[in-house]
Amino acid sequence: MIDKYQLVDAIIENLGRHAERHTTSRQTSDPMEHMALIETLKLLFNITYYCKSRVSSFTPAIPHIVTLLCDSTLQLAKPLDPPIGSLVNALLNLDLGVQEARSSFYPDNDPKLLSDRLLDLLVRSTKAYSDEELEATVTALVGVIRAVHEYAPDEIKMSIRGQLLPTEADRNEVLGRSASTPSWLLKNSTNPLAPSLRDTISELLFDMSDRDASTLVNNVGYGFASGYLFSKNLPVPQDAAGPSSNAEESTSRPVNPVTGQFLDKERHPDLPEMTDAEKEREAERLFVLFERLRANGVISVENPVRTAVQEGRFEELPDDYQEDVD
Repeated sequence: MIDKYQLVDAIIENLGRHAERHTTSRQTSDPMEHMALIETLKLLFNITYYCKSRVSSFTPAIPHIVTLLCDSTLQLAKPLDPPIGSLVNALLNLDLGVQEARSSFYPDNDPKLLSDRLLDLLVRSTKAYSDEELEATVTALVGVIRAVHEYAPDEIKMSIRGQLLPTEADRNEVLGRSASTPSWLLKNSTNPLAPSLRDTISELLFDMSDRDASTLVNNVGYGFASGYLFSKNLPVPQDAAGPSSNAEESTSRPVNPVTGQFLDKERHPDLPEMTDAEKEREAERLFVLFERLRANGVISVENPVRTAVQEGRFEELPDDYQEDVD
């Protein structure tokens, strides 16, 4: 049917006509124009999704899609409402690594035009959609951002990483707790309600870490990196247990490798020091707990309290002991 009705040529021609109207004074606000564009994009998406062998035939459509996607005159209630969401979805199945796509993604006159547009859509989407909407709405956008980053020149890659990886401001607290876009990405990299989005974000974070496990841990903290590393059977970096420095920032301030927070910004609970009597009671509770676990076969290690007593490192206080009060 694709060949019989020349669907490829018709779709590319229609998208070219829409792109021309959006770049000239011929642009109109006719709702039928938008409906026609949306239906054309849906057809393109379905053909490229179900007929992988014909994907390369639609490469000439990429410049038209990018032109329409970068049109800032489209004012929508939500950032990924049609036709913007439809344009993003249409790009997702195409071969974005070919030279024709790269020329459209990074034009010489404004190489960051598309990447900045996509990142702006992402920032606005973090506030526009609920957790239940993210999977169906934002996943494709993150996937296209990942492709644009993958094939980008170094300058564009650094620009994307500078906006999506945790900054020094984010590291003033545990990563993932601020209201920034990098924190939103980290929180949704473990979102159980959006498995596809979760996986796509994790892949993007790994790409932005040069697909290196140590760099990933330095960038996002072992707490967020561990799940991805284990799922991919990647070895945990040997230096993950000690303080590190932020890989993407020039700062040399030590960072907690698990939380990603600057060590000098960590807040510790202001609790009074335990008295000797409280320490003894805690030791007794630990002793009883270990003995129960050993009796039930849960663990087979020596009770550390018993070992401390045998080594003379444990002193039992007399019943009439009183704590010295300064």
